[in-house]
Amino acid sequence: MRVEAQKITASIDDDPSKGDKNAPVILLMFSDLECPFCRKFEVATFKEIEKEYIDKGLVLFVFRDFPIIYHPFAREAAKAANCAGKEGKYWEMHEILITGEINPVAIKEYAKSLGLEEEKFNACMDDEETNAEIEKDMRDAREYGITGTPFFIIGQNKGEKIFEGERITGAQPFETFKSVIEKYLRLERIYFATNDYSLSPSSRKILKRHAEWLKAYPSFKIIIEGHTDERGSAEYNRELGRKRAEEVKRFLIESGIEEKRMEVVSKGEEEPLEMGHDESAWSKNRRVEFIIRK
Repeated sequence: MRVEAQKITASIDDDPSKGDKNAPVILLMFSDLECPFCRKFEVATFKEIEKEYIDKGLVLFVFRDFPIIYHPFAREAAKAANCAGKEGKYWEMHEILITGEINPVAIKEYAKSLGLEEEKFNACMDDEETNAEIEKDMRDAREYGITGTPFFIIGQNKGEKIFEGERITGAQPFETFKSVIEKYLRLERIYFATNDYSLSPSSRKILKRHAEWLKAYPSFKIIIEGHTDERGSAEYNRELGRKRAEEVKRFLIESGIEEKRMEVVSKGEEEPLEMGHDESAWSKNRRVEFIIRK
């Protein structure tokens, strides 16, 4: 088992999730409900992640199925969880499967204990669409180079199904996940035109999402950092960075966020996101960053 810094682009699809949809970080897990390492992770490390990040609105956790062929009832377990989900009890079934025995007889008993409609549940288990959903998860997993479970991808949430993140292979300890999550614990940045501090339509859309998240979690504060490209004097760039940050702050105040929850900082040209002396680099450096403070 090892941690890999290599980036990967993945989809959360429409799969089951826990946490706020606008949380700044996505934690995507590909797993097999019969896999002993996956079960160990969920009953121990995951509970710490849930308490520290998911319940506080900082992480959106998404679960996708990757049943391994040599686990005889893994696919049946995945189908059972998805079918329970159609009756609004995905996570209740998931929890039972992670901690309990897995076989066809046990699965039917679990469905009964959750009060699922027997006929509806059995029809769903036999439905090819249920199997097709699991197959889709497995195809995506193989496309991402996944060969075993558990497998995780952690990255910034930009409000879309597709995101880029770092991979973690295996049931690593909490500290491993914490180090990667903390790295991405920022709201999505926005960009500006040359010598400009006005907000583009795309930036306003992003800021509206940030405002929704800030309203949902009033205990958090943010540092709004204004940045510029390298052109212009240091004094000019510090002022331009400040104007960009102040414009963002003004928008958020108008969106209902209390001023005392925001701190404005200008970095000017001091902390470029990308090194270079052309528009390709400059366009990435003309930005505002959002740092979350607990």
